[in-house]
Amino acid sequence: MIADLLGERMGRWTAAQAQAAALQLAAPDRIITLAEVGKTLGISPQAVNDRVRGAGCGTIASVLRRWEALKSRDNRDPAP
Repeated sequence: MIADLLGERMGRWTAAQAQAAALQLAAPDRIITLAEVGKTLGISPQAVNDRVRGAGCGTIASVLRRWEALKSRDNRDPAP
């Protein structure tokens, strides 16, 4: 269900949003700054912010973190 919702949301991205979101979400174990993404794309941090906000990156990153936490918890629980 989560994958379906993410796929539906990501299917609405513009090419520019997808490009910025891919860089922003690429390393879940570290925070990638807007300036870093902007330098890579050759745009301002403000333009990156517009793109990642429009893409819903904050919400997507939060959902992915929760999903990973649930998977980790499930992997630690012994099977009945």
